[in-house]
Amino acid sequence: MVYEIKWSPLAKKDYTDIISYLYDVGGDRSAEKFTDSLQASLERLERYPYIGTADEIIPSMRKLLLYKRYRLAYTVFENTVLVMNITHSSQRR
Repeated sequence: MVYEIKWSPLAKKDYTDIISYLYDVGGDRSAEKFTDSLQASLERLERYPYIGTADEIIPSMRKLLLYKRYRLAYTVFENTVLVMNITHSSQRR
């Protein structure tokens, strides 16, 4: 079974903010590496949605390491993976 990937508005904003930041500080290569890592992770989630670690406080929320210290938070329901947000491990959200 292949799961559908959907994005919350917050996750979309997180992605554009991260890409903008990476372009500013690391150039094209840094932003491309992040995007490649994100794409590979999303492809894995389409097939194996429970590979992420369950959150200790909210078990239905799962987290997956993306690139360096960036993490993707998501939930799984029916045949859908909903990307909730993308954060750097130094952020508290």
